Amino acid sequence: MNLSKKLLRVVSALLLTALSFMFIYGCDNTESEEIPVTVGFSVHFIDVGNGDSIFVRLPDGKNMLIDCGVNQNDNLQNIKRVLDTYSVKTIDYLVLTHPDIDHVGNAESVIKSYQVKRAYIPNVYNIEEYPRFDKAVDALRESSAEIKYSSLGDGVLQDDYVIAFLSPCSSSLGDPYGDFNKTSTPTDSEINDLSPIIYLEYANVKFLFTGDAGVNQERLVLTNYEVGLYTQAFHGRVILSNIDFLKVAHHGANGSTSKDLLDEIMPTNAIISVGGDNVYGHPSSVILNRLYENNENMNVLRTDVYGNISVSVDEDGQYQISK
Repeated sequence: MNLSKKLLRVVSALLLTALSFMFIYGCDNTESEEIPVTVGFSVHFIDVGNGDSIFVRLPDGKNMLIDCGVNQNDNLQNIKRVLDTYSVKTIDYLVLTHPDIDHVGNAESVIKSYQVKRAYIPNVYNIEEYPRFDKAVDALRESSAEIKYSSLGDGVLQDDYVIAFLSPCSSSLGDPYGDFNKTSTPTDSEINDLSPIIYLEYANVKFLFTGDAGVNQERLVLTNYEVGLYTQAFHGRVILSNIDFLKVAHHGANGSTSKDLLDEIMPTNAIISVGGDNVYGHPSSVILNRLYENNENMNVLRTDVYGNISVSVDEDGQYQISK
């Protein structure tokens, strides 16, 4: 074989390897990225910068949307692109975790663009302090949506899946919003702790969504779990050990994702919804180290690195991650 033929084979092999790598891992081009459409159950962590928005396609065809990201850049278009890919007309369950703009910024537009059947929102009296949340609540009241204030014990129990609100909690099992609404100037941590921690399980694949909930709420959830409160409330269908997918709270900030929580749930995959080069320094190196200390093989997936992150689960409990 002469030199030119050898060179041609080497170049061809390198080209084939490069094409194979692109096929397996994808190109870094979010504009041309196609959103995977799956039949059955899937969860989509939508890239909305330093905010949260999660779309869940339930196995019975119902739709759940947790938060709506901040109202800037192309975040609203990205949310709509995911929903429209699944031909969503109705949002059966809309969850607005807490009034911060990076979670409710596009909520008003979403509510006016889709039919919301039921909305879970925090019971905040002084909503004028949170103008974007205020507008979203007004839009819900003008619609035909059923409005529920997120509370421990809320949820949806079906034969093949469970959605369970494990919080917000108060230390006395009383009204979790009482102390908050008595405070004229609540702290950031008090606002974040309004976020419900939500357990979702289908085909033995378990997700834990956390909003911006902090260590205080994590401790209360762990205590309630230890004393069997969730066993009673959800008929034994909440099992916090070996969580498959943890949505890391508060974009990876220091005040959440405690060692105690990680030791209990032992997650396999950790999703961080975060904006690149954000001014808050999210995610914290402390939290990243804590995740890997909990599991050196932890699969940490970040929206600022991968864009939209999708998880599909078949009826046998096999899941695939697309990013």
